[in-house]
Amino acid sequence: YLDLWILPSDNNYMWACGFNGFVIRSTNGGNSWLGSQLPYPADHIESIQFVNKYIGYASGVEGIFKSTDGGASWFDITPSQLEDYWGCYFINENIGVLLGGGCDGLQRFYKTTDGGANWTLFIKTVPNTGLTDPILYPSGLGYAVSSGRIWITNDTGSTWNIFSNSGSEVWQEELSILGNSMLVPTAG
Repeated sequence: YLDLWILPSDNNYMWACGFNGFVIRSTNGGNSWLGSQLPYPADHIESIQFVNKYIGYASGVEGIFKSTDGGASWFDITPSQLEDYWGCYFINENIGVLLGGGCDGLQRFYKTTDGGANWTLFIKTVPNTGLTDPILYPSGLGYAVSSGRIWITNDTGSTWNIFSNSGSEVWQEELSILGNSMLVPTAG
């Protein structure tokens, strides 16, 4: 499995995602688990997040998928089938972002305000920096990580700019923030 989400409002609810489009879920703090599989072409799923016990999103190389029944079933809400996708983050059931591309020198930041029914696209061009993981806050502030860079948004993901350099241009898979500290592990 590649990602784990524990519902902040009720730690009994948790989900994990990974390869072959598999998602597992628990409603009792991890004592037992049920599984489901995302629809084709989902295979390499990097990110999972639920905004409540029922509404959740999972994204990865093949796109983004949505559940409205706690993760028992999923449907495809991918903006297009043209490039690789990575992480997603939602501040509520309607407003969220999806990251795409990057390795080809084009960073694609997708935003939805209607739960994935429609998407807007913001593109930047920075060589050698594949996007992976975003975080958004209700204030409009948000961050994303890519190879060697931290990105920032102040308008809930409509536009993005480089905020800081975070090391060499090796793959950076995750972004965690606690207070004023950011943790960015690297691989490669």
